[in-house]
Amino acid sequence: MSIQIGAGPTKSLLDDPMALFYACHRRVNFFLNTFLKVAQAAQGKSLTPEQQNALKSALRYFREAAPLHTLDEEQSLFPRLQKIQSPKTKTLLSTLETLKQGHRNAEDDHKKVNQWIEDWIDQDKLSAKTYLCLSETLKRLSDFYEEHMQIEEQAVFPIAKEMLPSSEMAIIGQEMAIRRGLDPRTLKEVTAQLRQSSRPA
Repeated sequence: MSIQIGAGPTKSLLDDPMALFYACHRRVNFFLNTFLKVAQAAQGKSLTPEQQNALKSALRYFREAAPLHTLDEEQSLFPRLQKIQSPKTKTLLSTLETLKQGHRNAEDDHKKVNQWIEDWIDQDKLSAKTYLCLSETLKRLSDFYEEHMQIEEQAVFPIAKEMLPSSEMAIIGQEMAIRRGLDPRTLKEVTAQLRQSSRPA
């Protein structure tokens, strides 16, 4: 059910696009922790089938879904916040630039991590040097995301929910839907069907 975003079957991108921002953070944490746990358990040595599958799922998430979250922020959310003329958003402008630079830095680290983990899956082992590089880079990503998400959830998302009108939120939801290959024109219809089917008989 591709339009569900973790807030129950009655939520869609058009109902509450901000919910997807929070949900994406939870998914980033989950799949990054998958990398960390498997790396710590296997220590660069032979992987079990379960570990391989877990790594492949995490790779797929960071290749396909996580970049959409970055686009949601940089193309849909941040530009609208930058246009708001309010004392509350004065200090936000520099924060948004810092967040965007953080995205670039994380992308560079993810490219390295993806390649090392691909090599690990293909070769069934990593050299001690490569494993050390992988571990250090994963730790750096973990530290980055902890701070990055905290800033967004405490200093950015609340302002967006308070300051952006519902009409802008609806457009953000439409843009997010389109990025995911969904037709915004049908989202409300599908959501209504989900609501109907979730009611007790």
